[in-house]
Amino acid sequence: MMTSIENLQRFYMSSNLVSPPCPCCDRESFESLVQMDRHDLGFSTSMCTHCGLVQINPRPLAPWFDKFYERFFWDVYIGSRFGNFDDMFRGDQCAEKARNIIDHIDHFMQKSCGRYLDIGCGLGGMLSEFHGRYKDWQVEGIDPSRSAVEFIERKFRITARQMSIKALSPSQYQYPFDLVSLVHMLEHSLDPMGVLRCAADLLDERGIIYVEVPNLFSPAWSGKDFLHIAHTFLFDPETLEVIFSKCGLDVIKKIEAPAFPHWPWAFGMLGRRTTAPPLQSEDVPARSDEELNRRRKEIFGKVLNLSKPSPVRRFLSRLKGSFV
Repeated sequence: MMTSIENLQRFYMSSNLVSPPCPCCDRESFESLVQMDRHDLGFSTSMCTHCGLVQINPRPLAPWFDKFYERFFWDVYIGSRFGNFDDMFRGDQCAEKARNIIDHIDHFMQKSCGRYLDIGCGLGGMLSEFHGRYKDWQVEGIDPSRSAVEFIERKFRITARQMSIKALSPSQYQYPFDLVSLVHMLEHSLDPMGVLRCAADLLDERGIIYVEVPNLFSPAWSGKDFLHIAHTFLFDPETLEVIFSKCGLDVIKKIEAPAFPHWPWAFGMLGRRTTAPPLQSEDVPARSDEELNRRRKEIFGKVLNLSKPSPVRRFLSRLKGSFV
């Protein structure tokens, strides 16, 4: 009998691949950096040679990802580590992580009562902690997982809706929100620009948005396990700030390690709607050759754990020239 990982490998091999433009700058020039990943699917982690955004490219079509999340995400990514949602909520330190985030954004909240939406609310860590601290706020979450939404409503008695993130629209809400969060959701999206623009459109004039993603250049990770098919984009503070600008958002605070004792490989960005015109694709700055080479070298070295000189590193250096 085939294992879940073997079935995932076969499922990936049967997919049709596409190479969409970079969502950050709309260019179509990519360089493959590595073809190693957690489950040995062999996809290409590539870098846009204009803006430097790292992403899976080429990648399967959107319907493939829909089936992937339905058939494989729990078994391969989560179920192997946790027995059920309660176990995951404790083991992933969802409550502790949420408290840490709220501590960092509390100063920027403008109202004693308001409306909060968590997009991709998962198991409700942010919703439950926020509701416990700000009891006068209206709190709501959306998530594509029906079972996660049912867990939130059963465990916390908080309103959550099962909804595809792709279906999210400001027209679904009568009033804007004072706070919108996307915590470890944007890296899963096939259209991060579209999702973030929609989230920005949900904000009140003085509302704030919090986005948290894994940090590609965090010193807290190394090895191929950091790369997996569920994370279609790999952000760093520089590339995410450009994406904020394209979505009509001003960055008001960056939160990086050691601010995250529970998930040290993450970083957060707090923003609000800008009064300036959004950055256009043609105005996204090009990375210098020196900067692109630095990115190549660091990513390749982190994936192969090349932190110290060794015979293997010297051998790879001869193969790759200046690449490592």
